[in-house]
Amino acid sequence: MMNTITNTLNLIFRVLNSISLMKKGKTYDAINYANKGINLQDRTSGDARRVELLGIKSRIEVLQNNLDAAEKTIEDAKNLVHKIGKDAIFTSWYCEYLMGKFFYNLKMLENSIVSGNEVGIKNYKTTAIKNGKIAVSHARKKVASERTEANKLMGRYYWLINQHGKALKWWDKSIKEGESLGAKVELSRTYFEVGKRLLEPNSKLKQLNGITAEAYLEKARPLFEEMDLQWDLDELDKVMAVR
Repeated sequence: MMNTITNTLNLIFRVLNSISLMKKGKTYDAINYANKGINLQDRTSGDARRVELLGIKSRIEVLQNNLDAAEKTIEDAKNLVHKIGKDAIFTSWYCEYLMGKFFYNLKMLENSIVSGNEVGIKNYKTTAIKNGKIAVSHARKKVASERTEANKLMGRYYWLINQHGKALKWWDKSIKEGESLGAKVELSRTYFEVGKRLLEPNSKLKQLNGITAEAYLEKARPLFEEMDLQWDLDELDKVMAVR
């Protein structure tokens, strides 16, 4: 009995650390915790928790740009969902899987646009919005902690397909959710995303809610510094350097 409790606590520790480190951009340590959690999960709990861990792992792999690995991880999670049914999975655990799928397809769409891969653009434009709508709906109804991020990613989708007005509406939702929930990490990254995108040469709009791109970047910096998000600070400096 004691071993079971200890293993369960260790599993929770690994899950929470993998999420925390992922949010901080420390992907190497994050994926180590995710993998340790998966290995421990095999001995302590059922497939439902494995879906959560695989969802977390897929998001980390996308951040690492290890997209082949992310695709396989998502497929493994998908097979488990089909095996046990989504109703057997806690809502927050299932949300990790949904967010992982959305994040992956969005990254593949962005890469296809950058490379001019018309087939990829067509395919991932469809799958990204399909997965995005499901993830956003699930977060809105059941998982408050993911709402800020889900709305931000939906804004990115519309920006990538040149529907800039819709993108800003989703980012406005993300900001309002982040401010309401006190979700500093996600909020700071939405500020940054808005500022960065509005500065792009092809941007059709220059402000959101009367606030300029530069002002959004200025709102992001102190939050990055407060939370010691060095990767984000480096990205911010890159954007500011080419203004």
